[in-house]
Amino acid sequence: MGTPRRTRCRVSPGSESDGAGLTVFGPLFHDEDAEYARRLSDSGVPCDLDVIPGAFHGFDLVFPKAEISREFWRRQARALKGAL
Repeated sequence: MGTPRRTRCRVSPGSESDGAGLTVFGPLFHDEDAEYARRLSDSGVPCDLDVIPGAFHGFDLVFPKAEISREFWRRQARALKGAL
């Protein structure tokens, strides 16, 4: 089989680094997503950023019936309806 090779990849569209120091503890992707939204907005691209306090990446899939998850999906639906 051989020796596994290490490869580099971007972890999100807004990533500017090689991902060194990425951790699954804490607000996964929060800072880079907020920066990406800021850059889109600064470039004239209409952009809204919703931050759900206390939520973790994928919370809506883990707890789909929780009211906060349902509200999250309603926000997405409103955004799509407004864009289309």
